[in-house]
Amino acid sequence: MSSSTHDSTHRSKTPAKQKPHDPPFDKKSPGAVFLVPALTFMVVLVLGVAVFALFRAW
Repeated sequence: MSSSTHDSTHRSKTPAKQKPHDPPFDKKSPGAVFLVPALTFMVVLVLGVAVFALFRAW
């Protein structure tokens, strides 16, 4: 039973790993490259503004 469950998990993992690696990554690459730093910058900016506002309110 354990072996069967492990096999099923392994089988599910292989296509899941192969699927995002092949076409979606290629299509997302240009968008992700631009989106990730922008998102990080926005998060840092929002956090900085929130901390600044909290310090000023104090």
